[in-house]
Amino acid sequence: MPPIKEQDFMVVETRWGWVGVGFSEAGLVSSSLPQESRDQVVKRLQAYRQLGEESDYPGLRRDLEDYFAGRKVDFRRYAIDWEGCTPFRRQVLEKAAAIPYGEVRSYRWLALEAAGRPGCSRAVGGAMAANPLPLIIPCHRVIRSDGELGGFAGGLVLKARLLELEGVKLPRKS
Repeated sequence: MPPIKEQDFMVVETRWGWVGVGFSEAGLVSSSLPQESRDQVVKRLQAYRQLGEESDYPGLRRDLEDYFAGRKVDFRRYAIDWEGCTPFRRQVLEKAAAIPYGEVRSYRWLALEAAGRPGCSRAVGGAMAANPLPLIIPCHRVIRSDGELGGFAGGLVLKARLLELEGVKLPRKS
Protein backbone atom coordinates (compact mmCIF):
# COMPACT_ATOMS: atom_id res chain seq x y z
CA MET A 1 0.00 0.00 0.00
CA PRO A 2 1.47 3.41 -0.96
CA PRO A 3 2.10 5.84 1.88
CA ILE A 4 -0.63 8.37 2.61
CA LYS A 5 0.38 11.73 1.21
CA GLU A 6 0.42 14.64 3.60
CA GLN A 7 0.51 18.37 3.25
CA ASP A 8 1.85 20.77 5.80
CA PHE A 9 -0.38 23.78 6.19
CA MET A 10 -0.73 27.37 7.29
CA VAL A 11 -3.86 29.24 8.40
CA VAL A 12 -3.95 33.03 8.20
CA GLU A 13 -6.49 35.54 9.50
CA THR A 14 -7.05 38.30 6.92
CA ARG A 15 -9.36 41.30 6.67
CA TRP A 16 -11.80 39.05 4.78
CA GLY A 17 -11.70 36.10 7.17
CA TRP A 18 -9.61 33.00 7.65
CA VAL A 19 -7.71 31.48 4.70
CA GLY A 20 -5.33 28.56 4.53
CA VAL A 21 -2.80 26.91 2.26
CA GLY A 22 -1.48 23.37 2.20
CA PHE A 23 1.93 22.60 0.77
CA SER A 24 4.34 19.74 0.17
CA GLU A 25 8.01 19.65 -0.76
CA ALA A 26 6.89 19.84 -4.42
CA GLY A 27 4.77 22.97 -3.97
CA LEU A 28 1.33 24.24 -3.03
CA VAL A 29 -1.34 21.54 -2.73
CA SER A 30 -4.55 23.26 -1.63
CA SER A 31 -5.98 26.55 -0.44
CA SER A 32 -9.20 27.93 0.88
CA LEU A 33 -11.30 30.94 0.10
CA PRO A 34 -12.05 33.21 3.09
CA GLN A 35 -14.00 31.42 5.81
CA GLU A 36 -15.63 32.56 9.03
CA SER A 37 -13.57 30.24 11.21
CA ARG A 38 -10.20 28.58 11.35
CA ASP A 39 -11.90 25.18 11.66
CA GLN A 40 -13.70 25.70 8.32
CA VAL A 41 -10.34 26.38 6.66
CA VAL A 42 -8.77 23.24 8.14
CA LYS A 43 -11.74 21.17 6.95
CA ARG A 44 -11.36 22.56 3.42
CA LEU A 45 -7.65 21.74 3.32
CA GLN A 46 -8.25 18.20 4.64
CA ALA A 47 -10.54 17.53 1.68
CA TYR A 48 -7.47 17.46 -0.58
CA ARG A 49 -4.84 15.65 1.42
CA GLN A 50 -4.17 14.53 4.97
CA LEU A 51 -2.74 17.34 7.09
CA GLY A 52 0.79 17.16 8.43
CA GLU A 53 2.48 19.85 10.47
CA GLU A 54 1.16 23.37 10.84
CA SER A 55 3.97 25.72 9.90
CA ASP A 56 4.53 29.22 8.70
CA TYR A 57 5.28 30.16 5.10
CA PRO A 58 6.20 33.82 5.69
CA GLY A 59 6.29 35.03 2.07
CA LEU A 60 2.95 33.45 1.24
CA ARG A 61 1.44 34.71 4.52
CA ARG A 62 2.49 38.25 3.60
CA ASP A 63 1.14 37.85 0.06
CA LEU A 64 -2.25 36.66 1.34
CA GLU A 65 -2.47 39.54 3.82
CA ASP A 66 -1.46 42.02 1.09
CA TYR A 67 -3.97 40.58 -1.39
CA PHE A 68 -6.90 40.98 1.00
CA ALA A 69 -5.69 44.47 1.90
CA GLY A 70 -6.19 45.40 -1.76
CA ARG A 71 -2.58 45.28 -2.91
CA LYS A 72 -1.59 43.65 -6.19
CA VAL A 73 -0.08 40.21 -5.64
CA ASP A 74 1.22 37.73 -8.21
CA PHE A 75 0.95 34.19 -6.84
CA ARG A 76 2.60 32.66 -9.92
CA ARG A 77 5.98 32.63 -8.21
CA TYR A 78 4.93 29.68 -6.04
CA ALA A 79 5.48 26.12 -7.26
CA ILE A 80 2.41 23.90 -7.42
CA ASP A 81 2.27 20.21 -6.52
CA TRP A 82 0.28 18.79 -9.46
CA GLU A 83 0.14 15.21 -8.13
CA GLY A 84 -3.27 13.69 -8.74
CA CYS A 85 -4.24 16.27 -11.34
CA THR A 86 -5.26 14.99 -14.78
CA PRO A 87 -3.33 16.38 -17.77
CA PHE A 88 -6.42 18.27 -19.03
CA ARG A 89 -7.17 19.81 -15.63
CA ARG A 90 -3.53 20.81 -15.24
CA GLN A 91 -3.52 22.50 -18.67
CA VAL A 92 -6.65 24.45 -17.77
CA LEU A 93 -5.40 25.45 -14.33
CA GLU A 94 -1.99 26.50 -15.65
CA LYS A 95 -3.68 28.79 -18.22
CA ALA A 96 -6.00 30.19 -15.53
CA ALA A 97 -3.00 30.83 -13.26
CA ALA A 98 -1.51 33.03 -16.00
CA ILE A 99 -4.50 35.42 -16.09
CA PRO A 100 -3.07 38.70 -14.76
CA TYR A 101 -4.30 40.42 -11.62
CA GLY A 102 -7.19 42.75 -12.42
CA GLU A 103 -8.10 41.05 -15.71
CA VAL A 104 -10.71 38.48 -16.71
CA ARG A 105 -10.98 35.86 -19.43
CA SER A 106 -13.94 33.81 -20.59
CA TYR A 107 -14.47 30.08 -20.19
CA ARG A 108 -14.47 29.95 -24.00
CA TRP A 109 -11.08 31.71 -24.16
CA LEU A 110 -9.71 29.31 -21.56
CA ALA A 111 -11.06 26.31 -23.50
CA LEU A 112 -9.33 27.53 -26.65
CA GLU A 113 -6.05 28.35 -24.88
CA ALA A 114 -5.88 25.18 -22.78
CA ALA A 115 -7.40 22.59 -25.09
CA GLY A 116 -7.50 24.23 -28.49
CA ARG A 117 -11.26 23.67 -28.60
CA PRO A 118 -13.60 26.57 -27.76
CA GLY A 119 -16.48 24.08 -27.59
CA CYS A 120 -15.25 22.46 -24.40
CA SER A 121 -16.20 25.38 -22.16
CA ARG A 122 -18.24 23.11 -19.88
CA ALA A 123 -15.26 20.82 -19.35
CA VAL A 124 -13.20 23.90 -18.52
CA GLY A 125 -15.89 24.96 -16.05
CA GLY A 126 -15.62 21.53 -14.43
CA ALA A 127 -11.86 21.88 -14.13
CA MET A 128 -12.31 25.32 -12.58
CA ALA A 129 -14.88 23.94 -10.11
CA ALA A 130 -12.32 21.33 -9.01
CA ASN A 131 -9.54 23.92 -8.57
CA PRO A 132 -7.70 22.94 -5.36
CA LEU A 133 -5.99 26.35 -5.14
CA PRO A 134 -8.55 29.16 -5.42
CA LEU A 135 -6.86 32.60 -5.26
CA ILE A 136 -3.48 31.04 -6.07
CA ILE A 137 -4.99 29.79 -9.34
CA PRO A 138 -7.47 32.65 -9.80
CA CYS A 139 -10.59 30.89 -11.09
CA HIS A 140 -12.56 33.98 -10.03
CA ARG A 141 -11.00 35.73 -13.07
CA VAL A 142 -12.84 33.38 -15.46
CA ILE A 143 -16.29 34.59 -16.53
CA ARG A 144 -18.86 33.77 -19.18
CA SER A 145 -18.46 35.06 -22.74
CA ASP A 146 -21.53 37.27 -22.31
CA GLY A 147 -19.87 39.12 -19.41
CA GLU A 148 -21.89 37.40 -16.69
CA LEU A 149 -19.90 36.00 -13.79
CA GLY A 150 -20.73 32.32 -14.35
CA GLY A 151 -20.10 29.95 -11.45
CA PHE A 152 -17.76 30.04 -8.48
CA ALA A 153 -17.25 27.62 -5.59
CA GLY A 154 -17.31 30.50 -3.11
CA GLY A 155 -20.51 31.97 -4.55
CA LEU A 156 -21.07 34.81 -6.97
CA VAL A 157 -21.05 37.52 -4.29
CA LEU A 158 -17.52 36.54 -3.28
CA LYS A 159 -16.45 36.27 -6.94
CA ALA A 160 -17.70 39.81 -7.58
CA ARG A 161 -15.99 41.11 -4.43
CA LEU A 162 -12.66 39.55 -5.44
CA LEU A 163 -12.87 41.04 -8.92
CA GLU A 164 -13.79 44.46 -7.53
CA LEU A 165 -10.86 44.19 -5.08
CA GLU A 166 -8.62 43.74 -8.12
CA GLY A 167 -10.16 46.75 -9.86
CA VAL A 168 -12.26 44.89 -12.42
CA LYS A 169 -15.26 46.98 -13.45
CA LEU A 170 -18.31 44.74 -13.37
CA PRO A 171 -21.44 45.56 -15.35
CA ARG A 172 -24.12 47.07 -13.12
CA LYS A 173 -27.46 45.33 -13.04
CA SER A 174 -30.46 47.57 -13.63
